[in-house]
Amino acid sequence: MSEMRRGGNRRKHFGGKAEIFLLILIVGQLFFIFSNSHRNADESTVQSSHFVRFYIERLEGMRYEEAPLSHIDAVTHYVRKTAHFTEYFVLGFLAAAYLWVSGRTRFVPIAAVSFAFAFIIACMDEFSQSFSPGRSNQFSDVLIDTAGGICGGMALLLAAAVIIRLKQYHNRKTRGEHEHI
Repeated sequence: MSEMRRGGNRRKHFGGKAEIFLLILIVGQLFFIFSNSHRNADESTVQSSHFVRFYIERLEGMRYEEAPLSHIDAVTHYVRKTAHFTEYFVLGFLAAAYLWVSGRTRFVPIAAVSFAFAFIIACMDEFSQSFSPGRSNQFSDVLIDTAGGICGGMALLLAAAVIIRLKQYHNRKTRGEHEHI
């Protein structure tokens, strides 16, 4: 049976400390996500404006004060959507890492669980955001959040697959060298 299917071996290898550590990181990421959602519209705008100013001044080489308002609005939109995606990418990566390390599920279900977890949390996040003054919920944000969670989960699975293949290659190479001696 391939290493990707032997969840019990992963659990023995990593131990319970890694699971606890990942759960703490997941809870921390959830706190980060929901605390951002509970900011009112003005606080959220101020938070985004730091990144917008950095992007316009440092990456585009334009003075923020001279940038057209329509350009600032467009950059703000992309900064906010990228923030949504990134928050959930991290969450999806951590959730998939937890499932992988715990050995409770296999390769394919990890992707499905990452999708479901990201979607459910994104729906709860957008719903709770609607109670913050000046904020609204948008289904497009749920889709962006879910895509981030899926990509994060898939990134973990891709990294795990690469590491497993490298270990297998190293083990074959090591066995091959010992057989010739």
